[in-house]
Amino acid sequence: MDDCLKRLERRFLNMYPLKLLSPDVLESEGIEVCDELYENLCNLLSYQKEQDTVFKHYILDDTSSTCISLKESRNIISQGTTGLHSWQAAQALADWCVSHSEELRDKEVLELGSGVGLTGITTVLCCELRSYSFSDCHAAVLSTLCENVLLNLSTPNEKDCHRFVGNVTKTTDNTLLRIKHKNTDVAVMNLPWADVTKNTVPEVDFVLAADVVYDTSTFTELCQALKNLLHYQKTVAIIACTVRDQNTLQQFLHTLAQYEIKIVQIDVPSSRPTHFLLPQDVLVNIYRLQSSGQ
Repeated sequence: MDDCLKRLERRFLNMYPLKLLSPDVLESEGIEVCDELYENLCNLLSYQKEQDTVFKHYILDDTSSTCISLKESRNIISQGTTGLHSWQAAQALADWCVSHSEELRDKEVLELGSGVGLTGITTVLCCELRSYSFSDCHAAVLSTLCENVLLNLSTPNEKDCHRFVGNVTKTTDNTLLRIKHKNTDVAVMNLPWADVTKNTVPEVDFVLAADVVYDTSTFTELCQALKNLLHYQKTVAIIACTVRDQNTLQQFLHTLAQYEIKIVQIDVPSSRPTHFLLPQDVLVNIYRLQSSGQ
């Protein structure tokens, strides 16, 4: 049976290259993409055989010697998750953080759904933070995330000794890794959104999240987590969303409103300084969230 599926897969991919079936390509042509296509495309991408990982390198600007190297999957879907691949919204959110470094100075930051770590690593390198906590919940993503954090933010001695507090299974406080980058305390946490309560996660100044709005079945847990984090009066959330499906995005915003969260879309001028080469045809909306009581 497996051999038959593989032969069918090869025949299908030869007839219809995946780049032509990309949802981004279809949507750019005004073609509505149905859920079944997304599901089957993800399955095909998961089946493809290729090198497990690649390294991507980002130089933040022409005058900077700062380079970020990220280990990630070549596939957009790998090991049943999208979290092993960097996405445009992570670049856009990282760009926002660098452009607002003064607002983030000496602040405590928690990122939800950190993936391979592009947003957080950029922010730690470019902003003088008090602390930054990466978080995710998929074992393979957490393992890669810890590697990327050590690769980019630790000293040679720390890279050698791998200062893991635990492994990729949850510890008592969910912390897998703690290091210090200059004056910034850095942690990686195993943190499912369902575990985010007013008692389990300490107060922070900023909550960041990029490209976490694509699966409507996760909206309730995500919005409840954001509500619990925004319970503290000083806390602000900055969420970057790639606009793939307007209906999905509107459903997320509607769910946020039901949780009494104030939503303000941030105007991002097209002429803003950009530290990443974002594709011109990719639209990313950035939202500032606070409790409605503020």
